[in-house]
Amino acid sequence: MAAPMKHSATFLSHICSKEYALLRRSFMQSQVICSREKNSESVTSVRIDSKILKTPTKPDGKAQKISRAMRAYLEKAKRYQDAMDEQNTLYEVGKRHLANMMGEDPEGFTHKDVKRAVAYLLPSGLHEKKARPVMPLPVDILPVQKVVQFGTDGRPFHFMFYTTKPVFSELLHDVTRHLRTLKAKEDEFYRTEKFDQIYENTLKFVDSDWISYEKFTRLFKEERVSEDEYNLFLKNVQRLVDHPLNHKVEDFIMRYREKFLGTQAKPKYKIVSTSI
Repeated sequence: MAAPMKHSATFLSHICSKEYALLRRSFMQSQVICSREKNSESVTSVRIDSKILKTPTKPDGKAQKISRAMRAYLEKAKRYQDAMDEQNTLYEVGKRHLANMMGEDPEGFTHKDVKRAVAYLLPSGLHEKKARPVMPLPVDILPVQKVVQFGTDGRPFHFMFYTTKPVFSELLHDVTRHLRTLKAKEDEFYRTEKFDQIYENTLKFVDSDWISYEKFTRLFKEERVSEDEYNLFLKNVQRLVDHPLNHKVEDFIMRYREKFLGTQAKPKYKIVSTSI
């Protein structure tokens, strides 16, 4: 009885493997639908979970393979664009209604006219302006979506993508790079026994101060920089200010400093006295 049972088990496993292969093939054919066109700049429609995405094609007409990250981004971008189109349609309809009620031309009705019409048609005695009726722009309702940071093959554009804050990390990298450059130049002064000339052009930066945390965070539109990271940046960049050769990186330092009110700009030319 052992031999028939062995043959029957082999037969059943063969049948199951064939059925699995057929099911898998039919599933893949139903999920991916490629349509080739004669134009080399055409796109291929790929249906994934009942959603049509646009995939770039190669010059020979074959579809490029896109990574899962790019697929997820394309799906998110399509949902965002659909929502933005809906909000734009509602805004345009509402703007035309307001223009008609105000007896003005809908084609020349601007957003400033929309604010004026809302304040006239819906007067409010509330002191808090945020509680008053408004008709905001679609961009104010839906925040701007972050631009994709990787290509179709899934490779990131920025070399510090792994830090999750590449722009801020690159700034710290630039500070360290400038500091190493100044140290190398300082060593060269000592090597040539010209160390008495190091402090000739040292800047004091007494007429300026570091920008505030609020202004610093505005430099990173798509990254959230904490106060601890802001203090870390100040601690590192202060080493550039304290270096005797800081005049060589003055432009870099002044990007993150602001002059005090009432201070005059540094004269471009040296004033020479002509009195006898």
